[in-house]
Amino acid sequence: LDHRASVYIPEIGETVDCPKSFRVFAAQNPLGQGGGRKGLPKSFLNRFTKVYVESLTCEDQDVIVSSKFPSIPRDIVAKMIAFNRRVHEEVVETSLYGHQGSPWEFNLRDIFRWCELVSSGETRTSLRYVCDLYVQRLRT
Repeated sequence: LDHRASVYIPEIGETVDCPKSFRVFAAQNPLGQGGGRKGLPKSFLNRFTKVYVESLTCEDQDVIVSSKFPSIPRDIVAKMIAFNRRVHEEVVETSLYGHQGSPWEFNLRDIFRWCELVSSGETRTSLRYVCDLYVQRLRT
């Protein structure tokens, strides 16, 4: 969006004029997080107000996961979150293992995947999915 307050939408081949109240919200992870990210030009970044958000705590994750997957017992959710946090600490923060194939990220997305598998109706226990979600990912 530039000083003309219009947006070109290539999919429909039209330019749309935006009202004065029009706002754009965007999100970007820090450059040091994940891999292969390039910084955006300063001229582009200057159009936004930067807001920094702290990482989710284990308590935050528990509330989110438990509300999204109420069928999974809270004690199981807590163990999943603790396991994910420990893997994150050992791989990302202390580099105990997982050097090849890095950089790695272990976050709420991984816990959601795990919960989706647990909720899928298969007769496997929660721990059986660890191989699929973590071990296979770190096998390089």
